[in-house]
Amino acid sequence: LNRVFRRQGSQVRLHVIWDKAFFDAADTDQKRFEPFCDHSRYMELLQQSDICLLPLLPSRFNRMKSDLKFLEAAAAGTAALANPTVYADTLLPGETGLLYETETEFESALTQLIEDAALRRRLASNAWEWVKENRLLSMHYRDRVEWYESLFSRYDELTAALLERAPEMSIIKRL
Repeated sequence: LNRVFRRQGSQVRLHVIWDKAFFDAADTDQKRFEPFCDHSRYMELLQQSDICLLPLLPSRFNRMKSDLKFLEAAAAGTAALANPTVYADTLLPGETGLLYETETEFESALTQLIEDAALRRRLASNAWEWVKENRLLSMHYRDRVEWYESLFSRYDELTAALLERAPEMSIIKRL
């Protein structure tokens, strides 16, 4: 990221929410920090952005996250640059965003997004269309309700399995 900042100069502005260490490590004067904000402010900032960075290292914890940040970027009309850890099954490379696995790929993809406004607009538009066609809850709510009901009907079984994997969760009580 800092190599891109050095090459692109004042053409790039960075807005970081919450992650002070990341903010401090960014080698640019063109940056703003927001320690915390509610969801409406977050979406406002996202809508003002051209590129949304979605870096997740491939850890056990990160692999359990959802692809929500990509969906929010699509809703905001912001092009996404993501690591495949969570986003490989959602983001269609070159169609709804860009994926990277290495520093070199990240640097190249970010540079391409910064320099090619038409690409950013196309990716953001395609992502919005993809979310509209595939992920709106109105299309899936019956399946979601059935899934929640199945979880509830298997509460004892699922709780036992959870406690086997994570005994520290023994504070769970029956509803």
